[in-house]
Amino acid sequence: MAEIDINDNEEILKTGCDALIAALGVGGFIKFTRLFYGGKGDYTKEKYERPEMSWDEIMSELEKLRLEREQNKSNPLAEV
Repeated sequence: MAEIDINDNEEILKTGCDALIAALGVGGFIKFTRLFYGGKGDYTKEKYERPEMSWDEIMSELEKLRLEREQNKSNPLAEV
């Protein structure tokens, strides 16, 4: 077995995914990961707690997010 750097999260993730694919196949790997990344919360309950948004409100929120991302790209310390 090859040595891996346990301090390198990317290497651990890649090695783990490779091992799961080798053991379970791609379909089994996908099913396995869905067990852990199925989301959170109660969508059925939460969808009624949020107010409905108009198309203009949705577009306005998206524009705000785009501007925030643009500003964060110009300031690398903003995400730290």
